[in-house]
Amino acid sequence: MKYQNFVAVDFETMDELRTSACSIGMVKVKGGEMVDTFYSLIKPIPDGKLPSNIAIHNITMDMVKGAPTFEELFPRIIEFVEGLVLVCHNKSMDQAVIKQCMQYYHLSGLDWDNMIDTYGLFHSKLETCCEQHGIDQGNKHDALADAKACACLLLCYEGEDYFELRKEAKKKRQNERYKRSEKYPILPDESIKNKDTPFFRKEIVVTGLFKERFYDRKELEDLLYITYGGRKKDSVSKKTDIIIVGDITGTGKLSQLEKVKAGGSLIRVIYKDEFYKILDKLQK
Repeated sequence: MKYQNFVAVDFETMDELRTSACSIGMVKVKGGEMVDTFYSLIKPIPDGKLPSNIAIHNITMDMVKGAPTFEELFPRIIEFVEGLVLVCHNKSMDQAVIKQCMQYYHLSGLDWDNMIDTYGLFHSKLETCCEQHGIDQGNKHDALADAKACACLLLCYEGEDYFELRKEAKKKRQNERYKRSEKYPILPDESIKNKDTPFFRKEIVVTGLFKERFYDRKELEDLLYITYGGRKKDSVSKKTDIIIVGDITGTGKLSQLEKVKAGGSLIRVIYKDEFYKILDKLQK
């Protein structure tokens, strides 16, 4: 096994800001065995403007009022980690917590750059991974329980190479994307209910949310690809005709769009308000 010595770490945050860490759980693994654990509440860096995550992890502001700050805990964290590689499930979250809290308090000495991400390895949420591999997750959204589950997840592949597994996971994701696209095969003209639309036989990418009218994304996709005869695409390419943009939750597809447009491709961008106006005319 490539990784027999590491520290699995998990944070819970009081709100969506990564500086609002309110608990930490760590599990130390040496020689492929769990040898030590660490858990603490953390007094979050105050904000008070954003909705709280209390309903997710059940940690209240009263509970963390007297807790140590990240700065006060940092020497204990460094001592526990002992220079071992850090492991987490969803690096974009836990890595950002460490980075931003260290920057806020002007701290150094902890390597967060080279974290192993078990989410990047399996591309499934922690609960799903635990179910698939017979791991008892314990209390979900408890930082120590999640850190233990993350450690078990990496340990359960005795003899496997992490980077080879990551390649296999990437191949699996590509196959899953292909299968999702196949849900909407190209239909014959006579099956399309309305061919007189801007979407007929156009390659369409949809990004963002349209919850005012389509809380269920499948309802929107059925309308575009079955009723109006569009062609479903999961990513933007030079073959894309239209990208429909709702309330943005990420920037991936828009970044793809900018790259493709820079290459000279003409893609029609339809934002949510214009899209709703088009639908209103078509559905009169």
